[in-house]
Order: sequence, then C-alpha cells, then structure tokens
Amino acid sequence: PTHAYIRNMRVLPTATLAAAAAASTLLLLAHASVTSRRLALPSLPAKPAAAAAATSTVRVLRRDVPVMERMRRRRARQVGAFTPPRASWGAPRTIAAAASSSSSSSSSSPKNQLEWITQHSEIIPDAFSMEGVDYTPRSGTVSGNLILRLMDVEGFDFIEDEIRPAMTATMTDAMFDGYIPEKRIKSERRHLYAIVASKILKRVSGKVSIEIDPRVAHDTAKTLEEVRVLASDCKRVGIDVKEKIIFKIPATREGISAAGTLTKQDGFCCQMTHVYSLAQAIAATEKGVAVVQPYIGRVNDWHKTHQEKNADAVEYAASSNPGVELVRCIYNYVKNENKDTKIMAASIRTPEDALAVAGVDFMVVSPAIIKTLALSDVSGAPDNSILGEHVEFNPRELQTEEFGQIAEDLLESEIKRSTDAVEKLEYNLANTALGTM
Repeated sequence: PTHAYIRNMRVLPTATLAAAAAASTLLLLAHASVTSRRLALPSLPAKPAAAAAATSTVRVLRRDVPVMERMRRRRARQVGAFTPPRASWGAPRTIAAAASSSSSSSSSSPKNQLEWITQHSEIIPDAFSMEGVDYTPRSGTVSGNLILRLMDVEGFDFIEDEIRPAMTATMTDAMFDGYIPEKRIKSERRHLYAIVASKILKRVSGKVSIEIDPRVAHDTAKTLEEVRVLASDCKRVGIDVKEKIIFKIPATREGISAAGTLTKQDGFCCQMTHVYSLAQAIAATEKGVAVVQPYIGRVNDWHKTHQEKNADAVEYAASSNPGVELVRCIYNYVKNENKDTKIMAASIRTPEDALAVAGVDFMVVSPAIIKTLALSDVSGAPDNSILGEHVEFNPRELQTEEFGQIAEDLLESEIKRSTDAVEKLEYNLANTALGTM
C-alpha cells in the first residue's frame, strides 16, 4: 500500500499540473486586479464622506431588490431582452397620445409642436429612456455623464449587466497583452461605453454617438489611438462601427486634424463637439467630418458675460439669441458651400430655441422640453424656420486661422467639465468593483 501511495503521488502532480497552474494564475490576476484598482487613479484624493454618500446608491445590495423582481430580470436577460432603467418600470405614460414618433410623414398635419419639429429635424434625447412620453428616438448618445446617471438609476443591475462584462473583457486583455495597472480602468471605461452603445442600438434604428476621452483633446496621435481602440471594443460586442457609431471629438485644432484622418483613412464617422464659433465649423467641414455640434445655451451664456469685454462678443450683437444666430450661420455656410457635413444643435434650453433651429439635421433635447413640446399646440410653431434666411459673410468670419476668444474660453472650460465627469466615472468604477467583488 505504501508503494502504491507513492506511485499515485508521483502520477497525480503530472496529471493536474496544467489545471493547478491555471488556477494559480487566475488567483494572482484576481489579487492584482484588486490591488491595481486601488492604484488605478493615484492622482485623486481620498474619497470624502460627502462624496461617499453621494455615490452610495451605486453599491446596491442584491437583498434590496425583491426576489421575484430579480428572477424576472434574470429571465429577461436570458432571452436577450433589454431591461429598461429602473425609474421607468411601471411608470404611467402621462402624455400617452400627445406625441408621435419621428417617423411621421411630412404630408400629415402635425398635432403639436413636437410633431412639427420632427417633420424638419431629428430629435436626439439626452437621456437613456423617455419616461412618460410616447416618443421613439432614432438615435442615441453615450458619454461619461450618461453612464453616471445610469449607475445612479439602475444600481446593482447596472453593475451586473454592464460593468461586470466590461471587467471580464478588460481582464482578458490583461492576460494576453500584459497587465498594466494604470491603464486598466481606462480600458474598462471604454469597454463599458461599447456595451452601453450596443444596448442603445437595440432601441434605435439610427446611429449612436460615443464621447471619446476628453483628456486627449489636444493631442492628435492620442486621439487617433483612443478612437481606434474604442472602435475595436465596439466591434467585439457585435457593433458595425462604420454604419452605426459616430465618435464625438472635441473641436480643438488637434481634434479636427485627427477627425479628418479618421474620416479619410479609417472610414469612421466623426462628430466635432464643443463648437462655439463659425471658424471651428468651417475648419471641420473642410476636413469632411460627418457632424458639427454647436451649443446654443453655452454661447448665449458667454455673450451675456463678455458683451462689453471682448470684440468677439459683438459678432452677433444684432441678435437677441447669439446661440441660435451661430447655428443659422453654420447652416447657411454648409448649405451654400454644398458640404456633406450635418449639423447637430445642442444645449437647447427652451422650447423656443428648439422651434427656432428646426431644420437642422439633428437636435439634442432634454426629456422635459420634449414633453413641453408634445403638450403645446402646433399653432405656436413658426410658419418657417429662420435657418433659411440668407446670411452675408464677411472675410473675417470665414477665416479659420483663429477660432476666436469664445471658442478658446468655452473649449477649455467644457473639456475640463467633461474630464471631471470621466474621472468621476473611473473613480466610481474602481470603487464599485471593489465593493461588489
């Protein structure tokens, strides 16, 4: 028996060596994952008590969700159904028949202001769901702020359905490409964007725009790398990138240059965001980008505070709404020069602004304004859009050597705002993973 035992001991390690080695490797990687997440964002200070309380809803325990509800969600995921955000479950449709989808034909008579606008422009809600409005958007968007709102609304479900798959994909990359702690959370964020985009594409028939990392906005080479890696992540989740994804790139000089390369060499659709001057829009259209995105409300804010301090502030002094006037100028330039670039108006803060820019290709509108438009009688809509009114440009307005003070100021402040949102998201990803492992 003793000799038999020894023989078995000699055979056993050989038979199980591969499995034991694999198990040891996974344990080491798991340990490294936890350690690296604590070091992933070394520049951030310790999380204060107020911030911890603000993000406590992210760590929703499974016991907080009723058992039958968890079973229903699990069955929905198994059959491929997409679970809507928790806030919209069972919510009453307060405007059940007030608004129609954007597929309404132009020949039908609009019954409200929302229908009137959708006959001229495509509306993109700046939210994941349209609770309380019978309106079906055709396009969607993914950004750091949207992900943060989803984490707050969906809590544990979002961790299980979106964050964990992103963690798994990132761990797989680490096993094959090498483990680099400082890049881990950034990679996980990109995977998460791709997963959320794939879910939105199941709801819409058009494209989804994805915000790139704003921290690379002033570096052409890093912008190219960021977009190409993000495109690869989208392909891994089954997205046809060239047909379904638009990459949102800040309209810095470096960003516009990178967008031109991505458009011509890679065949990607690029959207220049943070457009605050005609010069930026002209520079982008000359590169052949797919979309330029001017911001009405932010332009108005800047003009209110700079009207007597800077020459650029009097450029649209004759208009009571400089933001709308900027959209009108960009629209006229694009149409007069026969450019293929589309215009997406954003930072629309009132129904009046939405009505004023009807005729642009796209407009990003909040659910609150969409509801107001759906409940407003069509008699309040203008007979014609002001966008078609002729605009005379002087040589100074058509130059692209300088973007203007308004563009310089707002580019920096809004890129910083976007950066803060992305860093907060990465911070939450690290802490959420630690809290649920």
